[in-house]
Amino acid sequence: MQKTHDGVTQSSYSINVNRGKKSLCINLKTQQGLEIIQDLIKQADVVLENYAPGVMERLGLDYESVKQLKADIIYCSISCFGHWGPYIG
Repeated sequence: MQKTHDGVTQSSYSINVNRGKKSLCINLKTQQGLEIIQDLIKQADVVLENYAPGVMERLGLDYESVKQLKADIIYCSISCFGHWGPYIG
């Protein structure tokens, strides 16, 4: 359920910077969700993810797995506190 204020669900700033973009929500913990993502990866040039370290591997969407779907994929993994070190939980 989206929060609204007087019927408004997005700021004008958000609407402006995201104009023309498409988005969707996919549950990656379901087989159907994984199949949708895999089909999208086969058509993509870049995969960009910002999950905690290890999550994409557990989902079967790590670089090696994605590379099997599309050999020339560009894969970017970003983590707020890095991929290793004292702040990784």
